[in-house]
Amino acid sequence: MKNIFYCLCLLFFIPIFLLAGPLSQLYVTNWHNGGIAVIQGNQIIRSWGTAGSGEISIAVTDTVKTFGYNYPSYTVGAQYTLSGTYTGTQYVKGNNGATYTHDGTTNGIYNFTVDYNSGGVYRYDSNWTNPYLMFTTGSSAELSITYDPTNNSFWVGHWGNGTIRNFSYTGSLLSTISTPYAHIGALALDHADGTLWFTNAGGNTFYQYSKSGTQLSSVAISGLSGSVYGAEFAYSVPEPASLFFLGIGLIACFGILRRKL
Repeated sequence: MKNIFYCLCLLFFIPIFLLAGPLSQLYVTNWHNGGIAVIQGNQIIRSWGTAGSGEISIAVTDTVKTFGYNYPSYTVGAQYTLSGTYTGTQYVKGNNGATYTHDGTTNGIYNFTVDYNSGGVYRYDSNWTNPYLMFTTGSSAELSITYDPTNNSFWVGHWGNGTIRNFSYTGSLLSTISTPYAHIGALALDHADGTLWFTNAGGNTFYQYSKSGTQLSSVAISGLSGSVYGAEFAYSVPEPASLFFLGIGLIACFGILRRKL
């Protein structure tokens, strides 16, 4: 009886521990006009073509909202359902606000992006209008950004020195992660487990880091076309991953059964 129980536990837990890649669905934009893909685990689970021009920055809630790369060349973002259907809504980048943008994020109320040239972090309305400069990071070549609801802050990835810096909502530097990957792109925070994911030099390998700066894993995703600079998980209020509680429950059951058998 004990051996059977041990085997069942192993059969259940081994696939979880061996699961590579993001726990939640990660929405990524391929540079530029290269389409949008959704990644979960170690594979693309769906993808679709873009309807705008130069779509690269991305914010995800109950819909996907992209933004154009720069003004005046590639200016048109678009809205999609989470399954990839174009809604007919477009977002046109003007000559105010961030000029060169590669990545975006949201807190569920506003969208945000970072200007590559100036390092300015900009807030937009949820429809990518009314840009407002919140603060500057003090550095150019800031390429990627993601919002962290656990402390109302932003993680900003640098293209060139391999750092990911955490800034408060008002621009104070909170912490710095130094990585061996020089060109940070497609930075995103998985709200299910609180880990950061990003690419290096727009490649198809995603790297997972804890917010304290420890590399946890990496996974190569086949089928991505073009360079990957924009990425976001769907924004949600952070809560513990369900797998964690399921695992704790099974461990507790295992302890009880051991005492009874």
